[in-house]
Amino acid sequence: MKNKMIWIFVCLILCACNSQTIEENNADDVDRSQAILFDSVVSNDGIYNFLTDGYNGHFEFYDFDTEQNVPLCAKPNCEHEDMNCDAYSLSVYKDEFICYSAPTVYKNQLYVNYTLPTLDAGYICSMDLDGSNRKEVFAYKDECLVSGLMVDDKLYGVFGQFAKNEQGNNMNLNNKYKSYCYDLDNGDRKEISLENDQNMNFVQKGDHGIYVIRFNDLNHDLLLYNDEEYEMIEEGTFTNAMTVYNEKVYRINSENGTFESRDIKSTEWEPLISIGCEKEISFARINSYGIFLATYEFPKTIAIDVAKNVLISQEMNVICENDGSYYEYGSNQTIQKRSGLSGSSLKGG
Repeated sequence: MKNKMIWIFVCLILCACNSQTIEENNADDVDRSQAILFDSVVSNDGIYNFLTDGYNGHFEFYDFDTEQNVPLCAKPNCEHEDMNCDAYSLSVYKDEFICYSAPTVYKNQLYVNYTLPTLDAGYICSMDLDGSNRKEVFAYKDECLVSGLMVDDKLYGVFGQFAKNEQGNNMNLNNKYKSYCYDLDNGDRKEISLENDQNMNFVQKGDHGIYVIRFNDLNHDLLLYNDEEYEMIEEGTFTNAMTVYNEKVYRINSENGTFESRDIKSTEWEPLISIGCEKEISFARINSYGIFLATYEFPKTIAIDVAKNVLISQEMNVICENDGSYYEYGSNQTIQKRSGLSGSSLKGG
């Protein structure tokens, strides 16, 4: 299960250029108070994206008005074809560290994870929303950044550890994980790992602390992190189909194909949507824009608008809703407007 979980995380973060520049898109401020690492970045005007074939990549901006994906580049008359273009040059740091994932936005800054192809060293850098003024926040080594949450000017990050050969070189990930709290202002870090170096995911800051899911071989634990301590909320009852959002637990009930919710400390589930898809869920989360995403038969994903109790899709990774339309990743990684919905609420949205 642990190898499967980290593979899903890595796959999730790996998930039409013309002469227009980002300046023409009027990308506005995006002042998020907390942000999920590797989540999509949505502004009032569009969506930031990163496209890669695993070796080369570039940043793009999807404009809601024009419905076009354009390079994240402010250079006039740029051809947007090579490293002379900001959209391409921003994908590499110090010549050998490469971006493989979408940027994250926090307090009007884009944050990008640059890593070696071996994934065992990297840098987190910040930049302005147009890609300018790139600055190094912190570096890490002999670890693989798996997941993280930005809140209170901190990054709560989970890092996979590597087994080493006789020469001391990194080999494969060894099912051990370290967690750190990084100060985004000065790059200082403090270890906040759990016992036995287990994998976990900092999900969201709630009323009383940060909710954390600790992954076990079978069902998982739900904890609350606050004041440098972990409090057990549920032990061994959390499944791959569950996640936490705004002081509630949400899940896909695979026995009857229903989307359900309950209060954090309650045991009574309330059915919200009949999905009609009784599949085993391998990973569930709710993104920064209130879209519940449950992956099954990777990369197939059930997408639900939590606020409206609407089933959006049973196939695609949906990013957000804007002005009555939903937007998703297409098969070629570019962003596209979605036509139609897959279902509606049992109780009314």
